[in-house]
Amino acid sequence: MKRQLAILILMGVCGLTAGTAAVAGTLPEPAAPVAPDPDGVESTAAATVAPRAPESLTPCQQAIRALLDREAAQLAELEARVPAAADAAAFLALQREIEQVKQDTELQVMRTQAQHARLEGRVEQAEQIEAALAEMAAPRPAIVPVERHDEALRGDAAPR
Repeated sequence: MKRQLAILILMGVCGLTAGTAAVAGTLPEPAAPVAPDPDGVESTAAATVAPRAPESLTPCQQAIRALLDREAAQLAELEARVPAAADAAAFLALQREIEQVKQDTELQVMRTQAQHARLEGRVEQAEQIEAALAEMAAPRPAIVPVERHDEALRGDAAPR
């Protein structure tokens, strides 16, 4: 859920949607043609979208791309260690490391968005992102404590 929120903010802040790219005068790269493998199953590597040229990205997008590239390298390293996990505890430790990498990247992306929003004079948007970061750092409790006012069970009102 948090990662989805960050991606939505990313799209809004840095203009990663196709419509924004078209307005800016650059169209998004078309997807590479999908080539079937000998077994008749589509190759997922061939189906990926070709990366945009760095010069067509805004400074915010370039910074975020660098963060996401670093995350991908870290995740690939961690996922390569999965087959060597000796037991369930080792696998769980790797899974937690992967989760931590993803959470750290999400926070870094949002900080980068806030920084670039401030640099570009979008103070209100930067404050919204910073408020979301603060909420993520100290989330609200799932259960809100309720103060009870049972007069019948206190003092003189108790049944005799």
